[in-house]
Amino acid sequence: MNPYVTITASLFFQFVAAYLALRLVRVTGRNTAWLVITAAVSVLALRRCFTLSSWLSGAPILANDITEQLVALIASALMAVGLALIEPLFLSIKRSEMRARQSEERYRILVDNIPAVVFTGYEDGSIDFFDNKVENLTGYLKEDFHSRQIKWIDIIKKEDLSEAKRAFIDAFKADKSYVREYRIRPKVGQPVWIQERSRIICNPEGAIDHVSGVFFDISDHRMMEEKLRESERRFRAFMEHSPAAAFIKDRQGHYLYVNEVCERFADLKTGEWLGLTDFDLWPEDVAKEHRDSDQAVLQGNYPLTSLVTIPSPQGELTYWSVYKFPIIPNSLENALIGGMAVDVTEQKQAEERRVNLESQLLQAQKLEAIGRLAGGVAHDFNNLLLAILGYSELVVMDLEPYQPIRQLMEEIIKAAQRGKTLTGQLLAFSRKQVIVPQILNINKMVGELEQMLRRLLGEDINLMVFLDEDLETVKADPGQIEQVIMNLVVNARDAISTGGTITIKTANVEFDEEYAKNFMALRPAPYVMLMVSDNGAGIDAETLPHIFEPFFTTKNIGKGTGLGLAMVYGIVKQNGGEILVNSRPGEGTTFQIYFPLADEAGTAAEVKRESVINLQGTETILVVEDEEPVRAMLSEALRRYGYNVLEAKDGQEAMDISSRCMNPIHVLLTDVVMPQMSGRELAERLIQIHPEAMIIYMSGYSDNAINLDDILRSGASFIQKPFNFLQLAHKVREVLNAKGR
Repeated sequence: MNPYVTITASLFFQFVAAYLALRLVRVTGRNTAWLVITAAVSVLALRRCFTLSSWLSGAPILANDITEQLVALIASALMAVGLALIEPLFLSIKRSEMRARQSEERYRILVDNIPAVVFTGYEDGSIDFFDNKVENLTGYLKEDFHSRQIKWIDIIKKEDLSEAKRAFIDAFKADKSYVREYRIRPKVGQPVWIQERSRIICNPEGAIDHVSGVFFDISDHRMMEEKLRESERRFRAFMEHSPAAAFIKDRQGHYLYVNEVCERFADLKTGEWLGLTDFDLWPEDVAKEHRDSDQAVLQGNYPLTSLVTIPSPQGELTYWSVYKFPIIPNSLENALIGGMAVDVTEQKQAEERRVNLESQLLQAQKLEAIGRLAGGVAHDFNNLLLAILGYSELVVMDLEPYQPIRQLMEEIIKAAQRGKTLTGQLLAFSRKQVIVPQILNINKMVGELEQMLRRLLGEDINLMVFLDEDLETVKADPGQIEQVIMNLVVNARDAISTGGTITIKTANVEFDEEYAKNFMALRPAPYVMLMVSDNGAGIDAETLPHIFEPFFTTKNIGKGTGLGLAMVYGIVKQNGGEILVNSRPGEGTTFQIYFPLADEAGTAAEVKRESVINLQGTETILVVEDEEPVRAMLSEALRRYGYNVLEAKDGQEAMDISSRCMNPIHVLLTDVVMPQMSGRELAERLIQIHPEAMIIYMSGYSDNAINLDDILRSGASFIQKPFNFLQLAHKVREVLNAKGR
């Protein structure tokens, strides 16, 4: 055989063996094949070595065989060296292929598990690659996109398409990466919100080559955002239209949020509040109160409700019910303070009005009870004084001027006169004093009293008088109005220690319903106001509710009876008026009296008092009085003036006497208030029997049993207890002379 053919065949088979060994390595991943090849090559080489060694030892070997074996040996050696050099190369290729397969597997796992659709596409909206999740997202097969039967741009909603294109163009001009959100129209179902995160890949010339990125389904996220925005819109709408002021502050007290209602707190818009603290908005004492409540909320970690007073931008005090609560987003260190404040000024004022009305009602009830007691006491005391005065005068009439006992009796009369003044004050307080109302102008009365008041006050007190020239008239008893003015001025003088000013003012005023409802006795109507004010010591809040109580006084013992203001109160009430007082310690006192306007013109009938020279008479007078001592004293006094006197203890006895009396009864002198039959009822019945009789009523108080206007219009007369003999004689003579006797 040709030796070259043998060598070539040997090499071929050795290469085949090497190739099979490499495949075995790739399949098994082991180095066993290399061991086999190396062993085979070594055996062939060893065989060649044996052959050559035999030749060298002199064995008969053909030259051709020697050449063949020598060439084969060299070839086997070269093959062994080549295989040794190729082994690392094949191992490196193997590892690279394994890493490529692992990387591809990891990429596939990543793409399959990422919550997004991975894609590569082109500028025209066609897609080159989609993973399988695109089918769940859009309802289209990914082959539809790969075959370009449908482009991604085709399923973008038309409303969002222009914005999506603009984002793509802006990204290309900038850093070639972009994020955009838009809606797509899936094959089935409602539109889906997509967030696209992509990067534009350009070729070396700077032109767009392709786009790669991911699509995220953010429908749930957008839905939550929309719900959050809607919730925020509702919250803001609720806050902005809420009647309550809403605010949020940080731990340092800086305002982070306020609604429009807070603009009523201060002259600031909502945006101007941000960053301010309470110390920037309110007086220091108010700000400290807010700060303390904030700290209490944060430290206690519980809500807190309080009533605070805040000055409005106009300077008026407003009341707010404030509810504060902690807002803890993640930790106490980051806690905020939330709050709601409701304007309760009207409720507070209504509560104060209610309390004021209740106080006025209680005061009125108390004064009414005291007044009833005072009126009853004064009535009985008047009868006692009348008896004391009458019998004392009878004694004095029988005494000579030089007798010592006459002086003692005159002192008794003076004391009784002082008692008479005291009972007059009690009756004025109890509003049971008989009054003679007239249509009068208070300006005229103040003018007549002004000079006397200036002398009374002295030079160290300045009296200022401001009178309304167009003052309306009122219907009141002139004497009582004088008492009111005198008492208020004297009371003001006593409140001024050294120097000072007393002001008297009159004015026409009219109250509306809003103002009048604060006072029980006032109704919406026009009034005449009489004001007396001073700049003296003033009255503290504890004393003020008691100033109209009888016998209540802050003056030293012997300086006052405590009936002055009580009498003023009674007179004002009796004349249908209302008295208000405003005072603070060190700021003086102001009394405001409101009288209703007169409802008729002209002047009331006045009791005419003519000077009677001769008080003696011989006419018949029927005296009716339930108090026996008073009746006896009156009868004795009239007899001393020459009158024929008939006595009766009550109305029934008086009717019996009058029915038996055949002679005229010229005058009926009767008490107003008597048991069983009143004085007025007696007079009406007596006139039926003796129409010639003139009527004189007497009483310590009217007690609504008689109206003086009715008395004067009917022609009857009235005399106020207690009176003295001279006053009685004048009254009787007046009545008889008016009859023409």
